[in-house]
Amino acid sequence: LESEEAAEVLSPVMEWGQALPDDDMENVKPHPFRRNSMVSAYPPRLGHRDPRLHFTYCANKDRPVAGLDQIWHSGYTLTRVALRKMFATQQTRKGILETGLPASSYPSDHLPIGAVFDWNSCDPMECVVDSSKQTCSDMGV
Repeated sequence: LESEEAAEVLSPVMEWGQALPDDDMENVKPHPFRRNSMVSAYPPRLGHRDPRLHFTYCANKDRPVAGLDQIWHSGYTLTRVALRKMFATQQTRKGILETGLPASSYPSDHLPIGAVFDWNSCDPMECVVDSSKQTCSDMGV
């Protein structure tokens, strides 16, 4: 997560109902998504300096969490071209911070997220489409 606030909200990290010791957290390896060119549609800098500017979760008033919700995609095959606007207006954002979520216009404690993608051009010698090891040209891409 990209903010100290998020770390505080999610501390301690739980596994099967038990808190994981901090020493164990240091040994956690990155998710395989990272090795397979899986990237988030949301740039990590959003909400980094001030989570009140960009957040998707705010269960308690004035305690938003930046970077909690993500859309993962393959950087090999897709390029993000647009992100869903988080708030219709700055007044909407301020209202959520004042009351927290859920609210009458947002029935969840998470805000909806979305992205638009475009296909990357594909070199058939380098690109693998799925676990069957078929190349883009095999798939007609």
